[in-house]
Order: sequence, then C-alpha cells, then structure tokens
Amino acid sequence: QDLRKPMQLRLYAALREVRYVLPSEAEPLIDLIEQSAKKLFENRSLGKQIEEAVQKLEELLPKDDGQRILGVVKHYANPKFIIGAKEDEEDLERAIIRQLEYLPIWEVLHRSGASALPALKGLGPALGGSIVSETADIRRFPSSKDYRSYARFGLVDGKFPRRQAGVEFSVNTYFNRAVWLWSTDQVARYDHPWKTLYLWQKAVECQRHPDVVLRQMTDKKGRQRTIYDYTLKHIDSRAKRWTGSQLLTYIYELWTTLESGADIEDWYQNTSWPHFFQRAEMELADGLGKFLEEEIKRRKRTEPEEELEDEEEL
Repeated sequence: QDLRKPMQLRLYAALREVRYVLPSEAEPLIDLIEQSAKKLFENRSLGKQIEEAVQKLEELLPKDDGQRILGVVKHYANPKFIIGAKEDEEDLERAIIRQLEYLPIWEVLHRSGASALPALKGLGPALGGSIVSETADIRRFPSSKDYRSYARFGLVDGKFPRRQAGVEFSVNTYFNRAVWLWSTDQVARYDHPWKTLYLWQKAVECQRHPDVVLRQMTDKKGRQRTIYDYTLKHIDSRAKRWTGSQLLTYIYELWTTLESGADIEDWYQNTSWPHFFQRAEMELADGLGKFLEEEIKRRKRTEPEEELEDEEEL
C-alpha cells in the first residue's frame, strides 16, 4: 500500500495539473482516465483504455511545455505500474491470510451470515493482520484499558501519551497505526454497525461542544498561536479516536471470551454491546442524524479558519 497509494495520488495530481494546458475538448479524456484509474482494480482491462486515452491527449497538447507535462502524466498514468504494485500487495495479503486463517480470533472477527456478532468491515489482512499479530496473546493484557493503552488509545492524566526523551515508550507504534488507519480511513467507508457508532458519537460531540473554543498556545519557536478546539475537524477526529477505542474494547472482550472456551454467540447476547449498537441506530433515526447533517452545514459556514504553520514546521 505504501508503494501503490502514492502512485495513484501522483496520477490524480498529474491529471489536475494537465488540465491547465489542455483545451476544453480534452476534459472528457482526462475524466475518462481518472474514472478508469479508480475502477482499475475491479476491471484491469481498463488499463488498455487508459493507455489509449493518454495517446489521444498527446494530439491535443501544445508543444514544448505541454509535451513535458504529458511525459509526466504518461509516466504516472502507466497502469502497469499501479497494477504491478497492487498485485504485489495482493500476494502479501494472501500470505498474511495463510498465517491467520487458522487462528480462532480471525475467524470470529470476520464471521458473517447468521452470526449475532456485529459486522466488522475494513479490517482485512493489512490492518486486521497487524492488530492480531501485534497483540500476539491477548492474555498478556490484564484489562481492556491496558490493551487500549498499548495501542495509544488510552488516556494518561486526561491526555494521550507522547514519547518523551529518556522515558520508555510502552506504545506499540505498529499497533497504533493499524487501529488509527481503520478508525480514520476505513470505518466510515462501509455500511456497518461501527459506522453507526462513529456517526452517533460525532453527533453527541457536536451537542456537547456547540461552539468553537479559542485558546492561546506557545509553539516550539516561542511564538503565540491561536488554537481552535471543537471545530468540525477536531470533533470528527475525537469521534474517530473514540470509535477506535471502542473497537479495541470489543476485540479484547471477544478475544478473552474466546480464550476462556465460552460460546461467543451466547457471550455477545448477554453483553451491553447489542443494546449499545441498537441505541446508536435508534437515536440517529429519531433525529440525531438529521441534527448532525444540519450541524455540519452550519459549522462549515461559521467556523474560523485555523492559522497555518510555516512549511518548515509541517
């Protein structure tokens, strides 16, 4: 993914740039390349379509600068590069699954059909494999709090722990990265109970913090800056981190129950999880979801713009 995704992003960036030097009749070709690239993994025969569209662009481009830009586009639009990276990724995922498919926790996390367990999507070989492998043995964690802290999804004195010079950092960064990527990139992509929890918590955060809070802070260079807490972006991040924390609690309870030999389906029905998911779904349907939609629109219109840091600080 670290190889494939930058290649895709470069392609989209090159397409945006080339629009400025092309006549308007080239727009459909650029749109065709962009849409084909997004569907390339579902239908890899679209690679030929991309190559033909790029060749047609060559006829429309002005000479000199236009040809130079086209060279960049042709390099990054070469579907063979992206498909090759994707095939390498798929080979690795198959290898990961071969290592995981015999583990009971992997089967339970991906159980579907008649199971009472909530559907859990976006936790495939890359992210799910990282979580399972970095956990190794759930019995080494005394509580769900310790498990969350291991992934840096637990609070210390009301704050998330940070690395300090000379102090041992007990957080597993690979574990943290997997849970963070799931909560920030995957959870909202699918229609499953965990997306419901995320939206519910986001609406609750909006209710708890209806206004942006300004505070002054001193940056690393000793300069005073204005920070805005509880903006829409801040609230969204809080809701996603909360959802990641809930996932870890669920996995901990599920995995420890599995290790005890108890029936997973019976365990789940006797926990608070079914009621929790049902409550979130009902409250969103009863008006909380509508409130969230309107609140997002309002905040986009009224929220102040945050100060940008200098490039060297990014």
